[in-house]
Amino acid sequence: MKLNLLALTGFGNEALKCLSRLPGVRVAALYTRQERGKFPHYEEENILELAGRLGIAAKVVDAKGDWEISDPADINLSVTFHRILRKKHLARGRFNINIHPSLLPSYKGPTPTNWMIANKEKLCGLTAHIMTEGIDEGALIFQKAYPLEAATDPLLRKFLAGKVAEAVEAVLADFPNFKEIRSPYPESSQPNFNARPPR
Repeated sequence: MKLNLLALTGFGNEALKCLSRLPGVRVAALYTRQERGKFPHYEEENILELAGRLGIAAKVVDAKGDWEISDPADINLSVTFHRILRKKHLARGRFNINIHPSLLPSYKGPTPTNWMIANKEKLCGLTAHIMTEGIDEGALIFQKAYPLEAATDPLLRKFLAGKVAEAVEAVLADFPNFKEIRSPYPESSQPNFNARPPR
């Protein structure tokens, strides 16, 4: 199975480490961004350095401007990524799957964890879905909930990052016969959590 991993430092590290040790899986390339400094949420190696140690090709994607996925793959796997995939990107994968750090359809968008803390949620979790051009939309194929015990956003991010490998393994075990599941969680009243909550 050939994959492209689209991921950032943090959640992406756990996905990359998991993929590198799974038999029959080859990561064609990591697509990520150039971080401006140290990872701000918890102690973590820069994902570009991790890819270098693992011998995996890495491609830096800028925050703005046109970009391409070079190699077609069985799966384009997104695990926290800073760009929206358009039709031309989705066309490079037989399947395009996103692993999102919330219980979709609750908390769509790029900053769900700090909103979950701010809203004093009792549960957190990970959801995998088939990607469309919409933000965190598409058929759900994996979901797992955990008690939300973390008191801060960095602690919640670190906790969920520690569960990423489990999600990756569960999703890839179903390849290529992914089955749509239904989420018991409600859609959030706020459509897209793309800003930090007020302090």
